[in-house]
Amino acid sequence: MDNIISKNFHNKPVRIILTNGQELFFAKDIANILGYSNSRKAILDHCKNSSSFQEILESNDSLPLDLQPILGNSWKQTKLIQEPDIWRLIIKSKLPEAEKIEKWIFEEVSPTNP
Repeated sequence: MDNIISKNFHNKPVRIILTNGQELFFAKDIANILGYSNSRKAILDHCKNSSSFQEILESNDSLPLDLQPILGNSWKQTKLIQEPDIWRLIIKSKLPEAEKIEKWIFEEVSPTNP
């Protein structure tokens, strides 16, 4: 992993991993700021291409990575999502602020946006 970026939306964290020039967002962070009461279910129901750290490590065994000190013992099961899955979570969110969150994510959080 090249870099971990951490941002906050109304005191809720949004963590992003940059690897091979690609942004991978911590799915639970996005689900939480969008008001999902059960982030695990929201990710399973709406994210079509989520990957766990374990899956990423298996596809690229040259990555020396141990996030256990940061994420705890189940860090390898932590789900990561790309932009299309963020859109899916935004569209399905019932939170009135979803549009503001969308704007914040794509205009301020995403490091590739100017």
